[in-house]
Amino acid sequence: MLTLAPFTFCANNVPGTDPIRAMDMARRCGFHTIELSAIDGISEQIVAERVSPEYVMQIERELQKRDLQCTALSAHCDMTDEAQFARLLKKIEFAGQIGAQLVNTRCGPKARYAVFEEHVKRAAEAADRYGLRLGLESYGDIVGPASECGGVFAELDLPHVQYTYDPGNTYRFCRGEIRLDEDLQNASVPVAYLHMKDGSIHDGYIWNEPIGQGVFPYPAMLAALERQGGTLGCALEMPMSFCVSVRDLSFRFLEPSDEQLYAQIMQSVEYVKTLAHVTM
Repeated sequence: MLTLAPFTFCANNVPGTDPIRAMDMARRCGFHTIELSAIDGISEQIVAERVSPEYVMQIERELQKRDLQCTALSAHCDMTDEAQFARLLKKIEFAGQIGAQLVNTRCGPKARYAVFEEHVKRAAEAADRYGLRLGLESYGDIVGPASECGGVFAELDLPHVQYTYDPGNTYRFCRGEIRLDEDLQNASVPVAYLHMKDGSIHDGYIWNEPIGQGVFPYPAMLAALERQGGTLGCALEMPMSFCVSVRDLSFRFLEPSDEQLYAQIMQSVEYVKTLAHVTM
């Protein structure tokens, strides 16, 4: 049985821009580690423009009050856009100062690969100064399904850059036309970190679901991941605050209550515990 350690709470499970609300939900659900959220345009709970020693200390105090440790930062942006990339560097600075080990981001359009290549090297250097790893997420852009993106990592050959597998994003950008278990069984690059999502398609939208209630074949997926190694870092990421159009991948934002979020997160945790050893 695969061990998920640490099994971390993704702050973007909680909608809005308030990191305190996300921290409170993480502790209520029994988590001790959190992946804070600084996702451009979707979940900007950590704001790049505010990063300073004082801001980091403020966030760190709130974490300590709740006996939480920030182990990772969701810092998704288009790395080929100059303004977004500048913000990514500030997010890396925040992650390093808060004591995280990993910064996750998406990459950018394939047509701008040369810009991405230059920027990812600079981002990796910035991350390395803080002892951070940079996770490139399976987003369906330059880095996509596990079975297809090994060449990107081989070409980059950057020791502190790794692959973060997000089955929800992979499923979304393939419009559901992918077998996620087969994708992992045929992985062309090791999965270093898992963003655990579940999903389904109905009414013209791709919906995030509690783990085990969507269509993702988690028993087979986790078995494939176990074959590459017995322990994997994982963040429970089930953002119920939006769904995505199958037609054009546009976002439709939703407003679940805290009680709905809590119930769905706890359902997910209990299901995951039937499939893997978890260290929360």
